Amino acid sequence: MPYPHRKRTDRDGACRGGDGTPVGDRGGTGSRAAVLEATADGTLTTGQVARRVGSSEPNVSEHLRTLREAELVVSFRDGGTVRHSLSRLGWALLEGRPARL
Repeated sequence: MPYPHRKRTDRDGACRGGDGTPVGDRGGTGSRAAVLEATADGTLTTGQVARRVGSSEPNVSEHLRTLREAELVVSFRDGGTVRHSLSRLGWALLEGRPARL
């Protein structure tokens, strides 16, 4: 079962994560953009994504939560682990095309 998500937007309609920063924020190692791109490699655990982007699991987990809230990533439990993959909207964003919902 996918994790529930809440989409947050500001007055201008910009999507914001739980920490108040824009979803597309690109800053430093382990940025949301890098985490989003890493999830394009398949259904990965949080630890696998963290290793691919060179960041800590807690940092990546926060980015994944924000991306999930923006409906760019889907996450589900697989036994004792959580796996993440791109949503249709996430794929559309990476491919630079409009999403078909």
